[in-house]
Amino acid sequence: MTEAVSSDLEPHPEAVNTVSDLGQQLRRLRVWMGRPSLRALEEEARKIRKNETAFLALPRSTAADAERGRHLPRLESVEAFVRACGVSDLAEVERWKMAWRRAATQSTTGSSTGFAPTSSAGRRHSAVSDSDPSRAIPTNSSAGFSIADRLAAMPVRAAADQLAAMPVLEAAMVLASMDSTAAARRLKAMPPEKAAAMLSEMDESLVLQRLRPLEASAVATLFGHMSPLRVAELMAEANDLASDWASTVLSVMPAEQAATVLAELPAQQAAAFSIAIPAEQATAAIMELPAEQAVAMLTAMPTEQAAAALTELPAQRAIALLGVMQNRQAAMVLAKLPAQQTAILVAALPTAQAVATLPDLPAEQAMAVLAKLPAPRAMAVLKELPTEQAATLLAELPTQRAMAVLAVMSTEQAAAVLGQMPHEARELIRDELRAHKHR
Repeated sequence: MTEAVSSDLEPHPEAVNTVSDLGQQLRRLRVWMGRPSLRALEEEARKIRKNETAFLALPRSTAADAERGRHLPRLESVEAFVRACGVSDLAEVERWKMAWRRAATQSTTGSSTGFAPTSSAGRRHSAVSDSDPSRAIPTNSSAGFSIADRLAAMPVRAAADQLAAMPVLEAAMVLASMDSTAAARRLKAMPPEKAAAMLSEMDESLVLQRLRPLEASAVATLFGHMSPLRVAELMAEANDLASDWASTVLSVMPAEQAATVLAELPAQQAAAFSIAIPAEQATAAIMELPAEQAVAMLTAMPTEQAAAALTELPAQRAIALLGVMQNRQAAMVLAKLPAQQTAILVAALPTAQAVATLPDLPAEQAMAVLAKLPAPRAMAVLKELPTEQAATLLAELPTQRAMAVLAVMSTEQAAAVLGQMPHEARELIRDELRAHKHR
């Protein structure tokens, strides 16, 4: 058990008489055992199955259906659920099998709805609760899932008030068993901090089912009352199920909130989201994320979008990110910027990276970079390039600038570069040198 849970939520398989009871008690078992996610149950069942070939797999959808208590699950699914929760004692597992057998008998001979009948005492208590929303409906005993149906049938505001008055865990259990659309409407009618607290107690897949009917802005409001890590877990799950929906929600979040959520995601997943969100959110995220994730986002974006995001960053941040990008990728992004902006950024890079980036830049950007660099640094850059390429670049510079660069080269290097320059450019430089000597 990973955290303390109130004793009134302890599961009691011997109390099971109906399919609804079985679902409620399975949910209580998972809460009691520390609330492992449905994904964690699926993985644990897979581990057990490796050692027991007859053991049944437990997909998340199967586990979720078993908890809802609307249909009788297979006996093997109940065993898989119980053992994946950590119940290993054979006698305890047998208690849950007996619970299933009682529910199975009821489902074939009893109510066709699969819900336990409400006692007269329960009806009297419900009448009080209906008239006084501050009186929470009890969720212990076998009435738990019929409460979900009753709340779903009540006016939305009254049902929301009753859910808000319940202890958070118990309200979460009721919402988990309620129809997704009905649950969504009641969540929207609650104070967002209350609704968010309940959703934080539910499995990711169940939460997403209840959020999908809501408009994106309402979901973003609820997410604003959750931790960035919890929201990131939900977004990661949503991306597996409905990436368009997840991106839409992310796009209506305030930029800073979106950035904190993206920071909690793996770099590649954050990058995938960045393609579908507005530039404001993407830029805010790139500003706040660790360099590795920010670069992954820039790399995953279309080149034009990455360049646009880069132009919105402070120069120091942009230079820092370019410094850790692959040279060719950096050149592709820089090529989409105005030449003078490219020159400013490349001029601030280490010489080795400037040298590696320059050959992949369009001629206009490369010229702007060389014109921006101090002559000694421009010479250092040109020195690392093949002589023919250095000569081509130098020939495009203004004559005075080209002479300044040649002046700081060794005699041998200058001669080699001049020898590779086009005849017209070479003669202009020589004429200027002769004129300079006669002054």
